[in-house]
Amino acid sequence: MLVLYCTIYNSTTAQNEADARMSIELVDSLNAKAFSLKQSNVVAAYAMLLNAESQAIKLNYQKGLVTNYLHQGGIFFQSGMPKKALDKYYQSYNLANRLNEKLLQAKASQMIAQSLLDTKAITEAIKLLEQNVTIYKSANNIQELVNTYNTLATVYQEKNDAAKVALFINEAYHLAVNAKYKYGLKKCLYNKAILYQSQGKYNLAEQLLDSALQLNNSNDNYGKALILLQKAKVATDAKQNSGAIVVAESALAAATNGRAVQLQMSSLHLLINAYQQNGNTTKLIALQNKLIQLQDSTFEEQNNYVTKFADIIREQEDRYQQSKQQIASAEALADWQQTGLAVLIAGLVVVIVLAGQAYNNFKKAQLAAIELERKNEIIQTNATHLDTLNQEIRAQNEKLEAENQLKDKLLSIISHDLRHPLVNTKSVLDLINLKLVSAQETEQLLEQLEGQYVHSITLLDNLLFWIRSQMEGVKLPHVPNNMFLLVRQLIDEQKIALSSKHIQLINQVDSSLVLMAEKEMLRIIFRNLISNAIKFTPEDGIIIIRSSKNDTHAIIEVEDSGIGMSADTIHKVNARSYFTTKGTRNEKGSGFGLALVTDLITRHGGKLDIKSVPGVGSTFTVRLPLQEVNS
Repeated sequence: MLVLYCTIYNSTTAQNEADARMSIELVDSLNAKAFSLKQSNVVAAYAMLLNAESQAIKLNYQKGLVTNYLHQGGIFFQSGMPKKALDKYYQSYNLANRLNEKLLQAKASQMIAQSLLDTKAITEAIKLLEQNVTIYKSANNIQELVNTYNTLATVYQEKNDAAKVALFINEAYHLAVNAKYKYGLKKCLYNKAILYQSQGKYNLAEQLLDSALQLNNSNDNYGKALILLQKAKVATDAKQNSGAIVVAESALAAATNGRAVQLQMSSLHLLINAYQQNGNTTKLIALQNKLIQLQDSTFEEQNNYVTKFADIIREQEDRYQQSKQQIASAEALADWQQTGLAVLIAGLVVVIVLAGQAYNNFKKAQLAAIELERKNEIIQTNATHLDTLNQEIRAQNEKLEAENQLKDKLLSIISHDLRHPLVNTKSVLDLINLKLVSAQETEQLLEQLEGQYVHSITLLDNLLFWIRSQMEGVKLPHVPNNMFLLVRQLIDEQKIALSSKHIQLINQVDSSLVLMAEKEMLRIIFRNLISNAIKFTPEDGIIIIRSSKNDTHAIIEVEDSGIGMSADTIHKVNARSYFTTKGTRNEKGSGFGLALVTDLITRHGGKLDIKSVPGVGSTFTVRLPLQEVNS
């Protein structure tokens, strides 16, 4: 009988330990799910945390309570109850301190500091954050260290201490770059932009915010709205009212997609002020109506939310009282069990039955857990498929947007850049035919017409060749092309432009170099490169065109002594962006040539390399594979 008792006792103990482990995992799971849910459904998240708290208290799972109180504080803070949030943060902090859980203690400390900032207790907040720096350094927790430095930078922004702000931003920046911590790096750039804005360095602030926007997660509409809103504020401070309107509209769209009501309101206020300055009454009234509608809907949601939240808090108080009663009952039951130990042998049969039931319950729980895991895997798979589909839709939308922009660009070029020279030609010919100008003036006007002709035919060739290259199934034959003669013909076309700027253009292409390629493709490529070099080379400059080859490629370089390009401009060219910049004599361009050159070279398996030093000059190197070459 004693052996039977021992066997049952050991079995029951093992079962209890397994149940405890499962319960602890349940508490951790509830805490994690509530943290993820609080951004979208704070009432459901709070109810989930209360359930986890109740389970953790029953299990005496202290570490789970630390995390639970931390998340509860976050919900109270988010719900506009800072005092109750601070109580929960301190509860979490003190419990973590008793458990000697330094990292959890530091997290609670950081949330306390954030709450103190809202109450303007800046000195106490700084003290807590500096303690966290020591803890995270000791634990080598780089990401949390970066977050703490960024928070310290925000604190010192409140104190208008620019030196301290710059110090902590730089500390965070170097750590984030080395650790490849994108969120921390994004926050550094955002904080530094605010610093530059306060110093009146608006261009630098805008560049940093653009960089932060590139690091922002594409699904993070809240982060995108926050950065765009700050960029609009920078434009407003810089007196760039129209730019501020454009950026603020984008911020409003992102905030609306992310359901960030406060950011929507801030964007609307900024837009209202901007249109007020413009005197656009119609737009102003529409935005004010939109703001009123948003405030009304927000007020209604808050009323519903407060009602639900109050109900849950009352339910929590009721559960707390019930828990106290259950604890008292459990203590009374324990006393009674100690008294009944004398009749334990007589109750062994009952214990065996209960043990069997407990085992069955355990098996049922295992099967339920397996089923739950299987369903979670199905949900995860469906979520992955949905994410892939969303990415494909976004890519298609981006492609359609790019095609629309290109269509608008082509229409602009045709309606302005081609039509204007033709109209001007008609006017000049009328002056000459009516003999309203002298012979000398006639000669000058004809030279101008020849220059306009070269520019117009270049642009027209670019447009026609690009359109033909986009048509599926259209291919031009590859024929031998003597590159020395081809370059010389292109130089002759540009003689007026070269003469007017006193530019020396030297043709050092090997006279025996013959490329097997589409002739018009080669003319388009090198006409654009030569025209571009002339455009950005000042008077009395020099342009050299040379050739070489290696085992795999034929190489032709166009080198000029022009004004050069910045790294950002080179990046735009390599990305095939359509943009234009005026030349050294304010020569205009279509913004189309270099993008077309890059596209044509790539289609022929080649590559365009660009090296440039601002103020010194640029070198454009065209490489074509030798299977396209017979020399």
